[in-house]
Amino acid sequence: MTPCLATVVPSPAWTRIVVFLAAGIWLLLALVLGVPVDQAWLRYLGAVAAVAVILILAFDLFAWRWLPYWLVKRPMLRGTWKARLRSSWLDSDGHQVEKTCYIVIDQTFSKVSIAMIFDISDSTSVAADIVSEGSRPILSCTYRSSAHALSQSDNPPHRGALSLYVAMSSRVSLEGDYWTERKTTGRIATVGRSKKLAGSHKEAEALSFH
Repeated sequence: MTPCLATVVPSPAWTRIVVFLAAGIWLLLALVLGVPVDQAWLRYLGAVAAVAVILILAFDLFAWRWLPYWLVKRPMLRGTWKARLRSSWLDSDGHQVEKTCYIVIDQTFSKVSIAMIFDISDSTSVAADIVSEGSRPILSCTYRSSAHALSQSDNPPHRGALSLYVAMSSRVSLEGDYWTERKTTGRIATVGRSKKLAGSHKEAEALSFH
């Protein structure tokens, strides 16, 4: 899963804000240092704004990952997570369904997207974010789920929500609940993680998890 261009390139409004901030700082430095604001000075303004945009973009995409959690307050969850799911949905024998699934998280500092991969269905986040409850981060999302074509007779498309607590120990893990508009609920707990982003159930099964 590679971020599309729309998720990487700053929005026009965001770019304008950065340009105006860079121009303001550049003007303030000129006034403080007593540099005359002439055409020669203005030629550098575009370069300063471009550098500011590139630096902030680099921070959003990569640099934040190398900073300690206490500074950025953003856990690094990017990767494919192997998880066990226990659902209130009953199988043909009247037993609660339990199965393995894979949670694929693609993340920058400002954005996060989630996909859940099952053997017969896939779910994709509509909206997702990492919020805090006190000092504890929570990964939350709403999602759409759609079963594969041959498995839709008893598993129609539906919407749901997911809330996973992030355990920030030496081994980061996720655990929490989900619920759907079909009146089903369940519990999900991760058992391992791979840094790679799986694009299918087959790819996820072939990964090594730690």
